[in-house]
Amino acid sequence: MPNYIFPLYPDALREQKTGAGAISTDSYTTELTAGGTVANSLADVSVVGQVKKIILDDANVTTITPATFADGSTVALAAAIGNYAELMWTGDAGWRLIGGLNATVA
Repeated sequence: MPNYIFPLYPDALREQKTGAGAISTDSYTTELTAGGTVANSLADVSVVGQVKKIILDDANVTTITPATFADGSTVALAAAIGNYAELMWTGDAGWRLIGGLNATVA
């Protein structure tokens, strides 16, 4: 029988973030206004199954670098309002990209 991970969504308000820097893991959704081409980071968490969604609120490219990423090194969101990446924490393997719109793993 395969192992299953169930999604867990933090019960917190949306984070409204402008520019580069650390993305909060305390909320499920972060609305990002990049204000230009920026780089953001996403810390590891301790709860297996925690889900994080990052949505672009402007038409600028952003790169997200999870501290531990099972699928590669970074996720790039193309420059268009509404593009997003949805990631799930899987434990030792790190964050895994589980959904997105114009989200590219490198």
